[in-house]
Order: sequence, then structure tokens, then C-alpha cells
Amino acid sequence: MVQIPSFQIAAPQVYNEHVLALGKDLVIRLQILLKLCGIHERNNVALVRPSERLVETLSIFHRTAAEVALRLSRDFLYIDEVRVRYDIETATSYNYLLEEMQRRRIGAVSFKGPVDAVTARTFGAVFTGIETTHPDPVYEIQKRLVAGNCFSVSVEAYDEPPEQPLDTIMDERKRAKRTYFRAISSLKGIVHALKEGQAVEIRRVKRSVQSIIDVMLREEFSLLGLTTLKDYDEYLYIHCINVSIFALTLGKRLGLPKSHLTNLGVSSVFHDIGKVEIPHEIIDKPTEFTEEDWRQVKEHPSLGVKILSRIRGLNDLTMVSMVVSFEHHLRHDSRGYPSLRSRPEWDMHFFSRIVALADQYDAMTSSRVYQRVPFSPDKALSVMAERSGTHFEPALLKVFVNMVGIYPIGTLLLLDTNELALVFDTNPTPANANRPRVLVITDTSGNQIEARTADLTEIDPRTGRHKRSVAKVLDVHKYNINLAEYFI
Repeated sequence: MVQIPSFQIAAPQVYNEHVLALGKDLVIRLQILLKLCGIHERNNVALVRPSERLVETLSIFHRTAAEVALRLSRDFLYIDEVRVRYDIETATSYNYLLEEMQRRRIGAVSFKGPVDAVTARTFGAVFTGIETTHPDPVYEIQKRLVAGNCFSVSVEAYDEPPEQPLDTIMDERKRAKRTYFRAISSLKGIVHALKEGQAVEIRRVKRSVQSIIDVMLREEFSLLGLTTLKDYDEYLYIHCINVSIFALTLGKRLGLPKSHLTNLGVSSVFHDIGKVEIPHEIIDKPTEFTEEDWRQVKEHPSLGVKILSRIRGLNDLTMVSMVVSFEHHLRHDSRGYPSLRSRPEWDMHFFSRIVALADQYDAMTSSRVYQRVPFSPDKALSVMAERSGTHFEPALLKVFVNMVGIYPIGTLLLLDTNELALVFDTNPTPANANRPRVLVITDTSGNQIEARTADLTEIDPRTGRHKRSVAKVLDVHKYNINLAEYFI
């Protein structure tokens, strides 16, 4: 009988929250300094405060370690052995450092304490001053650092040659990641403009949605993997983009043409836009909602219609977005909200029925201020199945369940080998629906390992049996696993 291994991903030496927090600060502050060094001379006053802030972060590291290194490995940044989290807050800085280090073939930047602000500015000037076409940029940077008496900062060459072609899957992951965070950034800009009473155009979101569709049509699992990002501090933006991805994927499975997918994607992005009018004290309330709180929250579909009516140049797409905003909580039986006077006569728009499914699934599997422990993906599907015919149209729900799979992306599995694995792609063959592709994240003793892919349909030629099979579904939150570490 398979035993559940005693395993906690959050081993202090590997997943130290203190180091993770400092790592985010280091990435952001280093990027700001380097960006400014590319614009100004090293003695410019504009560099003083950014260099001081970087030194502040480094000095905290140096209290417990003589040296701290920012390392590049494949498509990720590490502080020594701890992978820096890629999220909304760090996305711009993370991408910048990745690209600039790769272009200069730098595998690591090490800071030996203490580092002062002058040294930080010198490093920034040297780093940005090296042409990426230089035949040996790492050697040249190191030489200039020494010449500038900058001995507390050093660089190392990247072990993996940049000319080596990227694996196709990794290339798609990078493209999907850029598209995902750009869509979130675009939505944040529009929400800010709406809050300020500025006129906005729908074209900006339309372009983001078209980029999502382009990635999805090549392969969809990278985008679906990104929907495992659940951040209650940025919940509205992430939720709206996640809902759009789920809705678009379902629309694709239903055979909608690209023009209809664009309209579905835009309307799903705006489905919860009415929540920007709900007071923050309610939306960010850490305790359960009162009846009055719920009354106000239930106004967001109608508020969304009013907000969307202010978008410059009303057209068919804007009108559809207004309909989806209004209808996505109505339910299949019309007993949801807003309350309708003529329930039996109401026929929900096709897009609204799709968005209702996507909205519910992402909401149930997300951490929110008042719901810090979300449903597991399989539990969410089970609850939704119980609501077939009342909350959701049965035929669409069936397609949705088949789309996300018996074991949805992000599900934690215990395999019969006693390994733990995360589902990262479903199996499109109905006969093998219970055999997804997974990321194996522990060995048979429960020790964390570098994630490696495995296909549960693979047969062992010696025995003629499957090499691995699912033994049990586990709760990813009980194992303190940060899904973003594996899918972003």
C-alpha cells in the first residue's frame, strides 16, 4: 500500500520566506539602478537614492552571509539556491534582469559585503556600458570593475551557451508568461483610468486578448498553467485574466472562430469590472461578509454595465461586454443576481454562460482576503458538478470538465511510486484522461528534487505496465507548495 510521504516543500534552507522577500527587493532595486545607469552618468544625482536603496537590501543580506549571489539558471533567477518568485510585483524587473544577463552571457552577479553606494553605481555603469555584441562581455565587465576599484562585486559566465536553442516548450512558456503579465498590466492601466474618470478605449484590452489567443492556438497548457497563480493582493486583475484564459480555452474547444474568441476574451476580462466601484473596506475585508456587505457586492454586475457605458466609442463589442458583466451571476435557472422580474423568459447570452463557468472555477480555486484556503481543483469541479442544471448549463459544464481534466493543472498527486507530482498538462485522449503529464517534485522518500516531467501513459518495457499511476489526490496547500514556483 502506498504511504503518503512526510514532506514539506518549505524546508527552511530551500524556501526561506525571509530570503524570498529580500530577493524580490534585490531584483527590483537592482533593475531600477541598472535602468537608470543606462540613461545617466554614474555621478548623476538621479542615481544616488536608487544606489542607496540597493545597498540597504544588500546590507540586510550581509548580516548573515559574507556574500550574496544573484544567479541565472535556465529561465529563472536565484538568490544563491533560493528561486526568486516571479509575480506581478517583480515581473518587469525580473524580465529585464533575465534578458540583460542573458544578452551579456552572465550567469551570476556576486556582492561581497560591505557594498557602498559608490560601488553600486560603478557596477551599474560598467554593466550597462558593455555592448552586448562584445566577444567576451563577462571578462570585460570583470576587468573594468577591477580597474574601477570595485572589488566587492564580481560576475561569472553563464554555464549554458546562449546560442544553444531553447527547448520549444520553454520558449512557449516564456511567450505565455510575457503575454499573461502584459495583459494584467494593461487591465490595471484601464482600471486606474476608469477610477480617475478618464476616457478609455477597448482596443488596449482587445490587443492583449488577441495575444493570449495567439499563444493559446499554438499550445494552451502554458497559459492554463499560469492560471494557477493566485494572489489575493492582486486578486481582481489576476482573476479577470484567468477567467479570460479559461473562457477562451473553452471557446476554442467549442470551435468558435477567432473573431468570436476575441469578443469572448474581451467580455470575460471585463466581467468583474463593476467591483472597482465597491468600497475597498468591503473588497479587502479579512472577515466574513455581513448581509449589507453582500448586498453591495451583488451590485457589481450592474455597476459593471455603467462603467462599460463610459468607454469611448460604444460598439457591438462594448455592448456584449456589458451583457456579460450583467449576466455572469444570473445562473442557468435565473435565480442568481441581479434579481429578475421575468425569470422564465430570460435567455442568457452564450458568452455569459461560458464566463459563469470560468468565473466560478477560478474563484473557488483562489485565495481571497476572506477565503485564504481555496478549494482544490478536483473539489471545485465536484461542487460545480452538483450545481449542473441550476447554476450552469449542463452541456457546457461537461465540456468544461473535460477541458480542465479529471486532474486539473496544478493538482497535487501522490503516485504509486510514492513520488509527489503536480499536473501540468491534461491528456487529450479520453481513454487516458486519468493519466496526465506531470512534474515530479519529490523522490520516493519525499525529498524535494528539481522538477522533472513525466507522462503517466509511459509503459515500462520490462514489465509491460505503466511506470507511474495516480494513487491519491492530495491538498497542495497542506504541503505548503507554491504553485507559482513551478508554473511561472
